[in-house]
Amino acid sequence: PIRLMGVLLVALTARLVHRISRRHGGETARLIAAWVWILAAATLPDAQSVLSEIIALPPLVGALLLLLARPPRPATAFWAGVLVAHACFTRLNLAYAAGGLAVAFLVVLPYLLAGELPLFWGAVVTASLGYATEQQPLGASLVDLARWAFGARPGKALRSGPFWLGWLLFVGGSLGLARFAVGRRGEASGTAVVDGRARALLLAFTLGVALSIALSGIAQGHYLVQLAPFLALGAGLLWEALLAGRWRAPALGLLVVLAALVLWPLARPTYKLAKAVAQGERVIDAGPAYD
Repeated sequence: PIRLMGVLLVALTARLVHRISRRHGGETARLIAAWVWILAAATLPDAQSVLSEIIALPPLVGALLLLLARPPRPATAFWAGVLVAHACFTRLNLAYAAGGLAVAFLVVLPYLLAGELPLFWGAVVTASLGYATEQQPLGASLVDLARWAFGARPGKALRSGPFWLGWLLFVGGSLGLARFAVGRRGEASGTAVVDGRARALLLAFTLGVALSIALSGIAQGHYLVQLAPFLALGAGLLWEALLAGRWRAPALGLLVVLAALVLWPLARPTYKLAKAVAQGERVIDAGPAYD
């Protein structure tokens, strides 16, 4: 049940990313943005686990979608604020208390069904209290986050899916957002129409999440998944612009190669795991939560 909930949350976030791209890009931007987000969820450190980052993303990205609605209304701003507050409480592991017993029960239920209540206590309570005493300088945090972004595997970078995802998501997404940010209001940026309000909101969400990660006092690889949906939006806008220009063929070839380099390291262990399971082997001996 826990893994299924994670898959549903990733799919919901992909749908929200697709909807946001629909307002400021064409079909290419929508598909690439959602696809890059799914690649990030499958590749970034510990993104496959149902951590608070994954749980907090649907309300956070949903808030951005609401704020982009036209015309802006007080009710829309109110519900967007509720969603942002819920996302913040979730990241602080306080949403369970703020939401009352019903929310707490729904969160605990998958662990209860799997017979893993101690895992819930360790992930929600013990880990949160442990972070309170773990601090490191900002410079050290930024260096560690950069290593995580491109896969911390010295000497094996070219064979590492996270390394190539770093170029596709972090470099491509940053370039796409920068291009969107400097575009003149009302003019086309590739095939995306630059809107001053949308530009301000997208940059505010992206920079806000980035600063919250950098200033958190400790660098963990799974924190980067919080940036992935917003950078995926930028990547979608960038690749749509490249594919619409005169360098369409080289851009398409580069996109296909990058996708293959990200997917291949994922495909090999997945195939081996599926083969072992089909042969009846017990590949992980860690209790019913992993069965």
